[in-house]
Amino acid sequence: MPRRPSLPQEYLTRIETIKKLILVRSGFLSEFGNRDVRIELSDLDYEERDGELNFIELSFELTITNLDCGDCDFEIDAIHSELKTLHDRLFKACKFGLTNDLKIKNGLDLRGILTHELYMRNSTFDKIVFGLYFDPAGFH
Repeated sequence: MPRRPSLPQEYLTRIETIKKLILVRSGFLSEFGNRDVRIELSDLDYEERDGELNFIELSFELTITNLDCGDCDFEIDAIHSELKTLHDRLFKACKFGLTNDLKIKNGLDLRGILTHELYMRNSTFDKIVFGLYFDPAGFH
């Protein structure tokens, strides 16, 4: 992606609101706290038309650390079950739409959720990284 100038504050504020919405609606913030869960913007794409920004794609990385997984060191099914539960919570949290100027609206502009990284030791996930991909305003 070519280097672009920094975004105006109004868009940065909207991106922060989207990040908080995902953390709160998933329950991850209350469950893991600020230390063990974080979400960062990883990529974005937009067009500029007549001085206005029209966002086409927005990608985030959500990282959870130090998650106890009970029987995960004994049963591969337990790992799958825990990852599926986390994925389902994220999907429900991301059930919202975005206008092309990043305002939240009804709808579903989530393109997908991927598990990017998984580090495990004994029965603890040291680190799980999920990629969240949005196509604002239906740019599918």
